[in-house]
Amino acid sequence: MHVLIKLLMKKILLVLIPLIFLSACSRSEQGVRTADLPDEDLSSAYAMRVELDRPLPEFESPTLSGNVLTSSSLSGKLTIVNFWATWCGTCVVEIPELVVLYDEWSDKGIEIVGVSMDVEGFEIVRPFAEDFQISYPIILDDGELAEAFGGVYALPTTFLVDAHGTVVYRFLGLIPFDEMKDRMADLMRKTDSI
Repeated sequence: MHVLIKLLMKKILLVLIPLIFLSACSRSEQGVRTADLPDEDLSSAYAMRVELDRPLPEFESPTLSGNVLTSSSLSGKLTIVNFWATWCGTCVVEIPELVVLYDEWSDKGIEIVGVSMDVEGFEIVRPFAEDFQISYPIILDDGELAEAFGGVYALPTTFLVDAHGTVVYRFLGLIPFDEMKDRMADLMRKTDSI
C-alpha cells in the first residue's frame, strides 16, 4: 500500500510541476498580491485577459537609463505596461517577444514600459536588461504602482493603455502576442478615426 501511495504521488507531481512552472510567477513578499484573483475565465492557453476602462494611474519614476518617466509623457501613445521580475521564468520567456514587438511598433507611436518588481533594484535589473537587449524604458516598483493599476496578482501582468490614457486590457500571464497585436491595431484604428 505504501508503495502504491508513493507511485501515485510521483504521478501527481509529474503533472503538477510543469503546470506550476508554466503558470505565471507569483511572489507575495515582493508586493505582488496573489490572493483574491478575479473570477474571469481563462481566455487563452497563455493568459487571462480582462477588459478594463480606467485611467492610467499618475506616476513619476526614474528609469534604468537615468531619465524620469511620467504617466503624462505617455499621453497620445498606445502603451504596454509590463510588470515583471528577473526571477520570473515566464517573464524571461516573454521579454524577448516584447523587445521584438517594441522594435517593430515603436515607430508607430507605441511605447512599452517595463516595470520591474525586483526588490534588489536596478543593481540586478541592469545586467538582465543588457543580456536581453531591452531597449524600452524600465522602471522599478515596490508594489505602489501595481496597486494603482488595480493590483498585480502574479507576474508577468501586462496592461494595454490606449492613446487617450485609458487602461483597456490586463493580461495575467504570458502575453498572447498575436492577440496583443490585433488589439493594438484595433486601438490605433479607433484613435485614427477620432
